[in-house]
Amino acid sequence: MNTHVKTLDLSEQKVVDVHCFAFSEDAKNLTKEKLYSLFWLGGPTVGSVKSAPVEQNEVEECLNYKLFIKFLSKFLKCEKHQVLLERNKRCERFQEYLDELFSDAKIEEFVFDSGLKTVKDEELKRYFPRRYQKVFRLEPLISELLENSKSLDELLQRFEQTLERVLSSGYKGFKSVIAYRSGLDVQSWSRKELEEEFVNRKLEWFGPVVKKIRDELFITALKVCAKRRAMLQIHTGLGDTDVVAEKCNPILLKGVLMREEFWDAKVVLVHGGYPFLAEACWLSKVFPNVYVETSSPFPPTYIAPLSVERFYTVLGSAPLTKIVYGSDAFEIPELHWIAAKLTKLSLEVALSKMIELGVLDEEEAYRSAKMVLYQNAHTLLG
Repeated sequence: MNTHVKTLDLSEQKVVDVHCFAFSEDAKNLTKEKLYSLFWLGGPTVGSVKSAPVEQNEVEECLNYKLFIKFLSKFLKCEKHQVLLERNKRCERFQEYLDELFSDAKIEEFVFDSGLKTVKDEELKRYFPRRYQKVFRLEPLISELLENSKSLDELLQRFEQTLERVLSSGYKGFKSVIAYRSGLDVQSWSRKELEEEFVNRKLEWFGPVVKKIRDELFITALKVCAKRRAMLQIHTGLGDTDVVAEKCNPILLKGVLMREEFWDAKVVLVHGGYPFLAEACWLSKVFPNVYVETSSPFPPTYIAPLSVERFYTVLGSAPLTKIVYGSDAFEIPELHWIAAKLTKLSLEVALSKMIELGVLDEEEAYRSAKMVLYQNAHTLLG
């Protein structure tokens, strides 16, 4: 992948992962079948499309899987065919293993999305060796309120009250996957339109597909974030099969982001809108509160967004103060680890190319890497 001589070494740079998921103690025991499933088709939120059965041979011939095994065998100091056995053996001392793994990638802090598998703080404290923060996933709350609220007023009131309560309990902000429900073309609707939609809502996957109400709740979340100077992470770009692909371009958020009343909210474009990189970077340039987050939209089977070319584009298009690192990793800690390792390698090459072209000197390149990998995250997290 690297056609240029690397002049930078980012292996010792600290990392803050601003977008990922917690894993339970079940991750101690990794079966071959589970490992294969993580590298297969589909995705964790697939609902309407049934994933195909896992084919061992096809997974083993997947370049991303080969890369994962190669990296992990080097870390574990064992042969490739012994990786699973050695890994599970090391996990008998789970906290110690996690500490070694995260120390190798220099990951110092995590921000967990409360979606997918929820792991309680009491459990995490038993084995998790790093500091972590949390963001609150909006969609489960929305689904619950759409099912149980007797009126639109009750739904709106309970939603806003819950968000205030969540922030007061220590969460750093919220995460929206409205791109998976009704798309990013968020707009305001009349009271009459909202009432009609509430009355006619019908239960579907993850609750009713009620675009107007979801738009209204998204705007409410922005309002709360602005008032509390909190963070709103927004899934942008492609993802699993259920994403509204024709409405996942972050440029569709322009209308709502234009509203100055929301400029105190910290808006994070998760996945950097991949493959709509130019649009996401432009939004981070023209709006004072918009950040570009760099994770792959479908780890670990889709590492193209972690490529040198992608980082070169983002570094050259978005303000360096507005780029933050995330992994979107889930289920097993090795995914958090390898995402950080791959990101550093790609950043090394992208920044070295900028040195070669005279865009940056070496000191500026290292400072840029620090900003992307952890300094901007500290600013974002306040």
